[in-house]
Amino acid sequence: MQNQYINEWFNIPELHVNQILFSDGDELHLEAVPVAQRQCCPVCQSMQHVIRKGNNGRRIVRHLSVFEKKTFLNVPALRLQCSACEVGFGWMYEFVGPKQRYSKLFRTQTVEQVLGSTAAHSARMQQTPASTVLRFHHEAIPELSDQIQKQAWAAAKITNELIFGVDDFAIKGAHLQHGHP
Repeated sequence: MQNQYINEWFNIPELHVNQILFSDGDELHLEAVPVAQRQCCPVCQSMQHVIRKGNNGRRIVRHLSVFEKKTFLNVPALRLQCSACEVGFGWMYEFVGPKQRYSKLFRTQTVEQVLGSTAAHSARMQQTPASTVLRFHHEAIPELSDQIQKQAWAAAKITNELIFGVDDFAIKGAHLQHGHP
């Protein structure tokens, strides 16, 4: 019964938390399994021909902190095979990218913290290496840049009076010497 509330709290629909593996002073480890029994083949998109072929142990994924404890989700690294196209593949979790050790929500929260402070401060808050926080930030920059550009264009389109200005400019020394403006 307690796990039901844990599952609702984490709000990761693809996972079911089975048990709390252990909790110590600053860490919480939870065992979770996929809700679905099978996934579609990444090549032929068939689900009916996919079978489980065992697992490669467990993936440990850092997730959002719970009660100021670093939280880790221990999920099985399942091996699957499609009998139709004979391709083998690993279980793809939506909450974490392939071969990543941090959940998408954790990455997003960390990037949002960096935008309001420094990478070193966010690293201390998340108890994560500063190099990891910087990597998350650098990976998020292209998407954030696109969002800001789209917002700026949308605002510019509805603005009646636009003023264009040049903040900085440089005149090459050669142009001044030859009398060119």
